[in-house]
Amino acid sequence: MNYSEDTLEVFHNGKVTKADAIIITVPLGVLKTPAIEFYPVLPNFKKEAILNVGMNSVNKFLLVWDKCFWDDVTFICYTPEQMDKFNYFVNLKKIDTNANALVTLAYAEKAKETETMEDKDLIAEIMVHLRDMYG
Repeated sequence: MNYSEDTLEVFHNGKVTKADAIIITVPLGVLKTPAIEFYPVLPNFKKEAILNVGMNSVNKFLLVWDKCFWDDVTFICYTPEQMDKFNYFVNLKKIDTNANALVTLAYAEKAKETETMEDKDLIAEIMVHLRDMYG
């Protein structure tokens, strides 16, 4: 990417795209690699900032039911004693009215814990939170 002129240029797939502004939204892991080249080269303080930002895990879990029992909202937040695990739900019914489904998340070390859990144990733990909220 050349960002040194008034009109910016992005080189991709053998093409050049020109623009007045560019927003780069790539995973941090991609930004930390030489997969994207900037011209002129980013200043050292920006390269160091990118390299010093930590990364971790996020795991997503999809749960589907025959009928909806939760609130008619897009996001459902729950504050359990144990943070970073199944405390945030996305209601997919708000996106597709036929989808009786929720997505929940686990972050950081809690995400890594879920990678060694059996499906039945994951579901049981998620259901503790949902039963706490909805009975």
